[in-house]
Amino acid sequence: MKPVFQTKFALGKGDCLNAAIASVLERPLDDIPYLAGAEDGRWFERLYAWCKAEQIGLMCLQPGDTTAFIMANFYCVLIHEVIGVPEENHAVVGYVQRGPSPDGQFEWTCQEVHDPNRGRHKLGELVHIIVLIPAPAAQPQERAMAG
Repeated sequence: MKPVFQTKFALGKGDCLNAAIASVLERPLDDIPYLAGAEDGRWFERLYAWCKAEQIGLMCLQPGDTTAFIMANFYCVLIHEVIGVPEENHAVVGYVQRGPSPDGQFEWTCQEVHDPNRGRHKLGELVHIIVLIPAPAAQPQERAMAG
């Protein structure tokens, strides 16, 4: 993960999602097409199309889904509601891990590790967890043919 900061800040038209994705993928902000902020609310469709074209795997989880998955040791994009700003969300970078719970079992945890807006928002409820899975340098069948 390489921190990238957002450059657009208008309500509903910021680029925190782009900056969080660029951070996770360790790419320049300009490599990510503008995904959010349009009034059509189709940011996920644009993200899906871009990830498909870039051969990046994509998972979007709801916070309640996390108990059904074993996820650990990776960076992700966390999308939170913004306290005091209705209909506004904010994306940050999180690190997913499993650790011991108070009862001695293991539990899923995700800690915020980078805020593209330098902590200027009060984050509310977690709405989405976006996992980006870059394609390997060579696809498995390409590696088999080469070897």
